[in-house]
Amino acid sequence: MTQKIEKIKNEVIKTRQKITELQQRVEELDKQRIELENIEIIQLCRSADVPLTDIAGILRSCRDAAAVTPDPVAHPPASPAPAASAIYSGGASEGEEV
Repeated sequence: MTQKIEKIKNEVIKTRQKITELQQRVEELDKQRIELENIEIIQLCRSADVPLTDIAGILRSCRDAAAVTPDPVAHPPASPAPAASAIYSGGASEGEEV
């Protein structure tokens, strides 16, 4: 094989190895993030001084309320369409200066 082909093959091998290493790193970082989130949640629950059975009920209520209430950031209300007269007149009403 030519030298150029060998060089490209070697680069492909190195790149695949790097991708594998980076994927493993992402998995490890995700595990760390989840662990820290879990610790934070546990600390919040303990600081609330609420019985475990009550916390479960509170969380269920929050989950159920979130399922019913749409997220205003994710789904903002549609703005009303401009009146047809405003579109055709360039935004000014009859008799108004533009």
